[in-house]
Amino acid sequence: MTARITLTTATVIFLIVIITSGALAQGAPPSIVDSGATPTGEPASDTSPSRLPAANLRPGIYAARDWRYLPPDVYPIVGGHQQYTWEQIEIRSNTFDWSALDTWLMGQNMQGKAAGLGFVTYQGRLARGIAVPSWFKAAYPSAIIDCGGWEIPHYWNSDYLTFYRRFLQAAANRYNGDPRVNWLQIGVGVYGENQPADDDGVAGANDTTCIKNALSADFGIPVTDTGALSAKWVDIVNQITAMHADVWQKPLFSMYAPSFIRRCERLDTTNYAAGLTTGTIGLFAAGLLADQNDVIAPFGQTGCGKFDPIFTWNQSPTRTVPTAFETYQYMLPDTTNVYWGVLSALNKHVDILNLNSDLLIHNNDKFDPAGENFFIYDFASRFLGATLDNTPEVWIALREHDPVHTAEGISAGPQYRNYNFWLYQDENAPGGRTVTATTSVTSIRYDPILTGIEGWSTRRTDHASGNDYMFFNVDDGYLAAQGVITITYFNHNFDSWRLEYKDNSGATQTRMVNKTNTNTWQKASFMINDIRLNNDFAGNDFRIYNMGDGDEYIHMVEFAHVGSILPTPTRTLTPSATATSSATGTPSPTSTATVVPSSTPTATPTQIPVNTATRTPTATSTPTASSTATNTSTPTQTRTSTRTYTPTQTSTVTRTPTQTPTPTWTHTRTATPSPTATATQTIAVIAATCDSTTRTYSGNTQATGSRRLFTYMCGTTPYGNEWGPEHVYRFTTSATSRITARLLPDYQTAPVGDPDVFLLTSLDATSCLPGGYGDMAVSYTDAPPGTYYVAVDGWIGWAGSYTLELTCLAGPTPTPTATPQLRDPIYIPIIMKDW
Repeated sequence: MTARITLTTATVIFLIVIITSGALAQGAPPSIVDSGATPTGEPASDTSPSRLPAANLRPGIYAARDWRYLPPDVYPIVGGHQQYTWEQIEIRSNTFDWSALDTWLMGQNMQGKAAGLGFVTYQGRLARGIAVPSWFKAAYPSAIIDCGGWEIPHYWNSDYLTFYRRFLQAAANRYNGDPRVNWLQIGVGVYGENQPADDDGVAGANDTTCIKNALSADFGIPVTDTGALSAKWVDIVNQITAMHADVWQKPLFSMYAPSFIRRCERLDTTNYAAGLTTGTIGLFAAGLLADQNDVIAPFGQTGCGKFDPIFTWNQSPTRTVPTAFETYQYMLPDTTNVYWGVLSALNKHVDILNLNSDLLIHNNDKFDPAGENFFIYDFASRFLGATLDNTPEVWIALREHDPVHTAEGISAGPQYRNYNFWLYQDENAPGGRTVTATTSVTSIRYDPILTGIEGWSTRRTDHASGNDYMFFNVDDGYLAAQGVITITYFNHNFDSWRLEYKDNSGATQTRMVNKTNTNTWQKASFMINDIRLNNDFAGNDFRIYNMGDGDEYIHMVEFAHVGSILPTPTRTLTPSATATSSATGTPSPTSTATVVPSSTPTATPTQIPVNTATRTPTATSTPTASSTATNTSTPTQTRTSTRTYTPTQTSTVTRTPTQTPTPTWTHTRTATPSPTATATQTIAVIAATCDSTTRTYSGNTQATGSRRLFTYMCGTTPYGNEWGPEHVYRFTTSATSRITARLLPDYQTAPVGDPDVFLLTSLDATSCLPGGYGDMAVSYTDAPPGTYYVAVDGWIGWAGSYTLELTCLAGPTPTPTATPQLRDPIYIPIIMKDW
């Protein structure tokens, strides 16, 4: 399905009204808070209690700027992220409108998702520019820097700092005790990052030069003294960082990756932030590529690269500070780049991966998941936030930096060697020097026999130079007497290779694999009951031997405690008819390796079975229905202007096979036909009667509703975000009828959402009749005799009590009398309420 529904300004206004009235009804803080204080310029007093530990952070994948409310049962995410501006919230001095933020938090919470927040005051030339309140700009013009008619906050101005702190204190007073908020980004400069403005040249402007000139004028620093200007900016960043630390009790992130004048500003600001408190200010790097420059600074600038601060503060087994990456499709343009980019992030042992929506959906369409990337997201979810004590396994992806893989096509401060996760490869062990290879034809390392995303960057043994081994060492903190070793290798030629390790007695044991020349990447898993991790092989724990009969290409080696192998969640995705994947982004097919015992007396190796994770339908009870007839007139459709949808041009919706990734961490993607719909087994259907007498039915979806219908296709018009619980009524007509279903206005109100009515021909959301949607009522004329279903569903999570009226008037609808054409058209306003 390729539904595209637009959220309008009226939608936001409607949601603000709902969240305001709902919150007040429940005794929650009001969404608009007016202190009544005069603008004296003094911030509120700091009454923050003791700081919460960073353990409140919820690790995992987040949807960046998640205004679409991506559902976590479809997308491999644990939470959403959103940024709000100072201008958006403090609408008058000391008067704060929290409506939009409260609405968003409610939606995230109702989906069971964690939430990350950011507050910003400047959004750059490519977005909305300055984002401080208009009342503040008018009252304190010196707090704004004029860059040729373009406004940028005067970040070090005393009035700016005073009132910005007051705003942050108000936000902290409201949300410090709110468990729905899991972490926050520190808001310093452009987009909240530790950079005051865009680089010179962006949009033809010279904003960096403008900020330099302002600093020079205010502090008497020669504009040519870039070192002193840079140091002064670091002081300002640190001051704003400390201001956030003073008011917030949540885990905070310093957005440090972009720099102003010197790259070593990263080192100075992160050392201050990470060392300011006991592990509650973490490091957030915006910008993640599969292979990138300026990440490991050269000698003389040690610690100043984009990755250096994370390596400095987050490479200990105890996870010194929380860390995060944010990335976008233009940085990771296909599945190959996504794969290696995510492995790079895991190599830094980060807690959070904040993904822009274009890495989760296609064409800005939340109903078209980018499922080709989900296998790597599912893999990553097992390791985000993991420590050496609780990681399910340790692993290493063998690779090497290649200048042709970078955006610049050169090598300038890249990360060399492998992406490891507490499993290491030793290039210096005797006979263990490897050769790197790639599928990239423009590289000097190009190897024409390789295929797949694994072959984009890999290593092989080098028999020609006498290096027939690969040596591996498990981190000494990962204790195991037995486990499973899984090796991903390229099945080329008909030769053999073997795994060698020491048992508890010190004897060398081996496991052999005979290759079958399929020229595909395969996995071999070995259950090892007696491995001795004692650095017995030149300081390493085990090795791979190519048997001297041909070189071996190895992509990944994994070592897992017995009992720690977890099934990868199975996600059922219905691909859009327009969804495509590039050839380079298709994971290579993986087949089971032929594993044979060697001549050395060992136990026969076995493959480890992994069970498929499936969702078991939850039994639901049926609400009580009252079929007492009431003599009322035929209901008419009401509230039609509240939510009217404009049909979107879409292709014909057809039943397509469901693409389901294999449950194990392999590179196989198997398309399997969807099973026959089982809605009759999972939705509690309520028998109803529909005739010329209006009949009334009452129910409560909060108590007994099921959650099986989410996106309805009524003709060619999609209606999404119906992820509240639903009740479904079934009835049969014996003659052509006008069917009317109407909700009475006595339904239970909720902080977010409301009930909707849909008329279906089966227990399938795509069987909704054209025009079969109603915000309060639906009426369908000339419905042929047959069985119909009426669904009462909850928009954006609504659940509660309601009363439904059903009427079926037999006979064709009379043709209406023609009315004269009006000379001038009448324009009826349409309010859309979905996205």
